[in-house]
Amino acid sequence: MADAESTTDNNGQYSFTGLRAGTYAVEISGFDAGEVAFSSTSGAATVGVGESKVVSFDGTYLRTAGIQGQVSVDGEGLGNVTVTLTGGDEDASTMTDAGGLYAFSKLKSGTYQVAISGYDTDDYEFQTTAKSVTIATGEVGNVPFEGELLRTAGIAGRVSVEGMGVDGVTVTLAGAAEATTETANGGQYSFAGLAAGTYVLTITNPDEVAYSFDDDNLSRNVVLEDDQSAIENFEGTHTRTASISGVLFIDEVMDDKMRNDGEPTITEALAPWLATLADDDPAKMAVAGLLASAKVTLRGPDLNTMQDIAIMPDGTFSTGESLMAGSYQVELPANDDDVAAALDAAGVAFVGESMVVTVEAGGSAMADFPFRITMQTLATGARMGAGMGDDAVRGVAVPGVKLALYARADGTGMLGEATTDEMGAASFTFARDDNAGPAGDDNIVFVKVMESGHDALAVSGNEFVEIVYEGTERLSVADADKEVATLINVAVNFDFWVKTAEARDGDMAMGGWTVQYCMPMAKTDEADAVVCEGDDAAFMDLMMGEGDDAEPVTSDTTMATRGKVSYSSMITDPAAMLPAMVYVRARPAAVDEDGIPAASSGQPDMGEQWVQGDALM
Repeated sequence: MADAESTTDNNGQYSFTGLRAGTYAVEISGFDAGEVAFSSTSGAATVGVGESKVVSFDGTYLRTAGIQGQVSVDGEGLGNVTVTLTGGDEDASTMTDAGGLYAFSKLKSGTYQVAISGYDTDDYEFQTTAKSVTIATGEVGNVPFEGELLRTAGIAGRVSVEGMGVDGVTVTLAGAAEATTETANGGQYSFAGLAAGTYVLTITNPDEVAYSFDDDNLSRNVVLEDDQSAIENFEGTHTRTASISGVLFIDEVMDDKMRNDGEPTITEALAPWLATLADDDPAKMAVAGLLASAKVTLRGPDLNTMQDIAIMPDGTFSTGESLMAGSYQVELPANDDDVAAALDAAGVAFVGESMVVTVEAGGSAMADFPFRITMQTLATGARMGAGMGDDAVRGVAVPGVKLALYARADGTGMLGEATTDEMGAASFTFARDDNAGPAGDDNIVFVKVMESGHDALAVSGNEFVEIVYEGTERLSVADADKEVATLINVAVNFDFWVKTAEARDGDMAMGGWTVQYCMPMAKTDEADAVVCEGDDAAFMDLMMGEGDDAEPVTSDTTMATRGKVSYSSMITDPAAMLPAMVYVRARPAAVDEDGIPAASSGQPDMGEQWVQGDALM
């Protein structure tokens, strides 16, 4: 027999060759008895000549056991907890993962101790932090640790502004714990899992222009006990820094319901017309009541909030800086019966509608309300001139002149008639819709003189004129050169007296004299071109008041008529004879060689001397 050794290959195989027939003993050694165990480490085999025998050794790995488990708090895995394993020849540690799980593998069978540590003992509490477990080869033991949360208090609440939750507000927690969150879902916030202690809650105003929070609604202290839940609400107010203003205006320039240059307020448009009315005029009283009582209605920023804004005497309105930011519906209740009646009396109509206006905190917005004039009043009149055509000199106003107003130049579409008053003024009030010219409502009318109203007056110009009135004016006054009737006096009436040239016992009138007059038959532009001169036949005698210089004046009547000469006539052809000139003179007398009138002159000879001069004009 012979002794020999062999080493197993990677597959655990070994062999002995070149043996003689006989009986042999085979033993194994050199393996790690701490890792692998064999039921027997020796064996025997008898071999004959040319024969081979197999002697096998089957062992077992000793490290096939394991320990695992979960560290949890109130059913939720707790990560980053240190788990320590001791027992046998083991001394190892590991950390729980995010789900609180841990594991030890490749353990021998035996009894082990498992312990946990490294967690926040202020936050969590476990009934036991160490456990013993016995495991067999190939067995995996389960060793869980279940704890409870010590931070059972919490703080929750809401940030709102006048009842409206505000999202996105930063809420900061300080003191016994520190954390930050933002409000959501209508201003809600919460901090859970808090321990007993004192905390400071602070919010950040999200918009200092729009919202206002007092000190207690910006920061406050909260004291919590275990298991206590505190509700802390923060309530702010809207700042009232926004404004809405507007004006009631006459929309007659662009007719686009937007106020443009040249479009007056309703007050500016009505004021001249109102000034022509008596204080007790029903229309004036209705309009005054309208401006005093009419309101602009504001709804918003929610539909349950409504306020009335007074309209100022100048036709404007303003909320002032009294609104919170938001959207508002602005209305003018023109459908109110009293308001509608006053507008009708004023001759205007509301052509706008309610509108929605949005303002930001500290901002402003305009909401203008357009009106159109429905009734037009046109003021015109008649005056007496001292000439004709372009040379006419405007004179005094003439009452009693009858005028007619037409929509068209052909004299159709009569809009009304009027007669001038004592001031020579007349006015027409008509519906704008009735003024249908060739292009519709063209703001053009035509006025014609129907009657002068006086036998002694004749129309000398502007008998039928075109007048353009402003679309933005309730009362339009005709231009001076468009004042419809220019009238002239066609009645010639004048008086004069024959008196002494020098006072004798006072300024003495002398009766009994014969005077003559002459009126040219054609007007002349040159004052010296008198057609009467040189034509004695053109002069006619005038009657003189009674009385004689030789007789004493004994009565007022005699005094009033003595030496007085009166003349009256009518101009039959004003176009040809105006301006009219009348010439008067004493009847020419025959004179002697000394230039003294002879007795045959027909003039009284009471010791007075006179010399014929030029005719007076």
